[in-house]
Amino acid sequence: MVGRNDMGTPFMFMSRSAGEPVSQVWPTLSEAQRLKLLTNLAAAMSSLEECGTKMNIGSALFVPNKYDQTFEYKGIGPLIKFDWYSFLRTDLVYQMEGVPNPVLWPTSTPSGPFNTAYEYLLAALPDPNLMPFPFSPLNRGLNIILRWIIDSIPEHLLDSPCGTVLTHADIDASKILVDAECNITAVMDWEGAYYAPLVLGYTRPPTWLTFDWNPLARPACPSDSHTAVRRYRSHYSNCFPPDPRKEVSHIIEALLVASQYPEAHVPVIQRCLELAFGGPQRVPFDLEQWAFEVGANGVCVFGSHPVESRISIGEVQKVKEMLRGMWTDVALREERCWGGKRGWFFGGL
Repeated sequence: MVGRNDMGTPFMFMSRSAGEPVSQVWPTLSEAQRLKLLTNLAAAMSSLEECGTKMNIGSALFVPNKYDQTFEYKGIGPLIKFDWYSFLRTDLVYQMEGVPNPVLWPTSTPSGPFNTAYEYLLAALPDPNLMPFPFSPLNRGLNIILRWIIDSIPEHLLDSPCGTVLTHADIDASKILVDAECNITAVMDWEGAYYAPLVLGYTRPPTWLTFDWNPLARPACPSDSHTAVRRYRSHYSNCFPPDPRKEVSHIIEALLVASQYPEAHVPVIQRCLELAFGGPQRVPFDLEQWAFEVGANGVCVFGSHPVESRISIGEVQKVKEMLRGMWTDVALREERCWGGKRGWFFGGL
């Protein structure tokens, strides 16, 4: 597989896997078949436990062995971080000049490795000074509120004494193949696999069961309601040993997505506020208007007080208090907040 061979280049032998993508078969499955599929997927993901645990968050580093055609493990290295904010900022400049943007993909830089999940989540947040609209109070305010939400997560839900676990980066329905008996025949696209905190590890639900939180995720069946998705999430979670992190893993993943992708800011923050205040109708302000005020009036990320703001210190502290409280009894809170409503892609909230 390494470059020291007759061809002088790395290569890999692969074979075509049997089965159909879950994205194609899920809508046709009965309830019993869906639960069986999820049980089998959980068993497949559990096999990653055999890879052991590490103490840092990052990618596994392997180097070619000097003496044979194998690789030698060298430790945990950095992850790749894509700079979507600078990309959008550049794109805006070209739009203003009326010419096409020659840059087709954001630049990437090494990020990490990280000692804690908290460090990992914070590193995903953009630099407020490099956001796509550098003078936009709205974008700055959304970034600040997202930081408040991350700060509100109890430490015991983020990190585990046992360390980090190997996990697939994107357990999407299009990347899992199953046979006619709902057995898992293949899980594809492992190039992004990394050692993650347990809350984001292999026990987290697949993405098609998180579309009610993650705006970049797509349901495998458009008719799936929030109630159905929570039921499937609960079933999948119960296939693993008890752990309080499992109840919130889909929310932590949504926060990670919101930190990385600008278009996810508003929907994920809005979702967190609704969970914190007890429902969509109970959030006492319009998010974008409030975020504009936060971003325009000096409520900085690192805890300084508002300066000449129409938002009082008391209002800010109330929001932070409600955010801290949302991490208890998450499943019950979700049921009370949204009941059986569908996700925002199909019928809205």
